[in-house]
Amino acid sequence: MQHSELQAAFITHFGQAPSFLVEAPGRVNLIGDHTDYNNLPVLPMALRQRVRLVVRPRDDKEVNVVPLAAGLDPVSFAAGRDVPVAAHGHWSNYVRGPVQAVARLGGEPARGFDAILASEVPIAAGLSSSSALVVAVTLAALQLRGLELDPLEVASLAAGAERFVGTQGGDMDHTISACGLAGHALQIRFSPLRFTPLPVPSGWRFVVAHSGEVAEKSGAREADYNARVRDCARALEQLRGLDAVPPDATYPSLVAAYSEADLLQLARTTLERTILRRFRHTVTELSLIHISEP
Repeated sequence: MQHSELQAAFITHFGQAPSFLVEAPGRVNLIGDHTDYNNLPVLPMALRQRVRLVVRPRDDKEVNVVPLAAGLDPVSFAAGRDVPVAAHGHWSNYVRGPVQAVARLGGEPARGFDAILASEVPIAAGLSSSSALVVAVTLAALQLRGLELDPLEVASLAAGAERFVGTQGGDMDHTISACGLAGHALQIRFSPLRFTPLPVPSGWRFVVAHSGEVAEKSGAREADYNARVRDCARALEQLRGLDAVPPDATYPSLVAAYSEADLLQLARTTLERTILRRFRHTVTELSLIHISEP
């Protein structure tokens, strides 16, 4: 949807013109699925498709967001340091979380706003529509308070804000959405959060096809996603109990110190079936990423 169309929709709903536009792209991940929350590298690219918000500040704390997507209801709530959580799985929690996170930065009191939301990123298609929304709302809330953060700080703030929803994911989606560069993939590393832009050859084209599977992270699928995060943590905890593994070992330190074959052998003798699968995926996924920095 064009900016002019969003402006017209805003005027129709709120009776006056918006003050500014914010947007954040979705992403496709080339390699590194389910490794970011284990502090191992990922290699995503930002998409052309974006989440857009046209926004006008209010003089009170009321937040009103009208989504143009079919099936999503408008939402209203009060901005502040303790925003009430909506029903489990409700889309508005992706708005409530970043509004609360920005309010907790301190300084001026939280400010309300009116907004029209439009998204070109398909929902639950594995292209990070939810995190793009969180980043866009984070940018809007920061601008309303006159706060400027660098893109990595925005990414980190947005990643924490999305946990308001209940999904205990990593920082990849928010980092590529806040920091993505045209014509580049980003090799993102964690603890500390940082990235290396990798140019995509000009003649290359990527085709992103929908598998037909619904890729939700919240609602009914949230428990499955969070179970995977816990399984990876349990795998590491159990390996730390072995004589051959330091008690403070992390996934990055294990990958640096052991060959893939040795790690898998240790895991096979220690981990039960499901946790072993999680561990195997985590440490073998990394072998497909060229590490461009120490």
